[in-house]
Amino acid sequence: MQIINKIRGSALRHRQFKLLTSELDSKFSDVLYFNNVRWLSCGQVLNRFYDLLPEIETFLTKQNFCEELEEILTDEWKEQFYFMCDITKHLNELNLKLQGKQKFIWKLFKDIFEFKLKLGAFKDQLAEDDFTFFSTLNAHKKKIVYRTELFVQSIEVLIEEFESRFSDFSRYEVAFKFFKHPFIFDKTHAKELSEILNVRKTHLEFDLSLVASETYIPGEKCEAMWARLLSENSFLVLIKIVPQFLCMFGSTYVCECTFSSLARRKNKIRNKLSQENLEAEIRCEIFEDTPDFHKIALNKQCHPSH
Repeated sequence: MQIINKIRGSALRHRQFKLLTSELDSKFSDVLYFNNVRWLSCGQVLNRFYDLLPEIETFLTKQNFCEELEEILTDEWKEQFYFMCDITKHLNELNLKLQGKQKFIWKLFKDIFEFKLKLGAFKDQLAEDDFTFFSTLNAHKKKIVYRTELFVQSIEVLIEEFESRFSDFSRYEVAFKFFKHPFIFDKTHAKELSEILNVRKTHLEFDLSLVASETYIPGEKCEAMWARLLSENSFLVLIKIVPQFLCMFGSTYVCECTFSSLARRKNKIRNKLSQENLEAEIRCEIFEDTPDFHKIALNKQCHPSH
């Protein structure tokens, strides 16, 4: 990051670097700034730095940045850099899975759980010098003797971080399975589910019997399924609990999209935009259903009398 800041921190050096990449007909014309707020910034910056590494070495040589040049030419720095490029790529893939609208909490939990299993597989493969899922390390394994024990330690720290960060969700695993597939839920876990939901076991068993009596429709979406079940049955406890779990979100993606929409509209060019119109525009953007414009037009008088 210090090298990137040195390149982009000076307007003159920045122009010189872009001129160099243009002369060398590089894949990219510029390095990226790191932004700690953006989710995918670290991986994108590292991958761009990797793609432009030969150009950066040439530029540092011309600018007489000997200290920085000596550091990035060492095998110790390169193996750590290659590993970071690969592991941030995997983390970015997980990040993209967690983004998007209509992502129920049990789907996010499933993605996190699968990634933790994947990290365990990565650790075992790296311990055996297998770099199948680490393309950058694999591309340079003949040039550098890797210290794989450092990679294994880093993966172990990452696994512990995931275990600590998402430990609260683990105790809801039974509830997530029920809300995702209520028709195949094992009633022997009714007591455990009642403790998680903090409801009486007898009331929950009554609701489970009502669910079992309903018809399973293959391919029906989860929200549509629960809307049908709640409308057709007089549940004792699920009538209040199901909407809470359906509305639960584990990502701030929708919130950030709303703020991004606000930032695009409330700018210096549209500073006289009223709060009412601003809220209406944001609501139209985040609302997914297509309005019936024909019906709306019929209710409007196009040429009012004076």
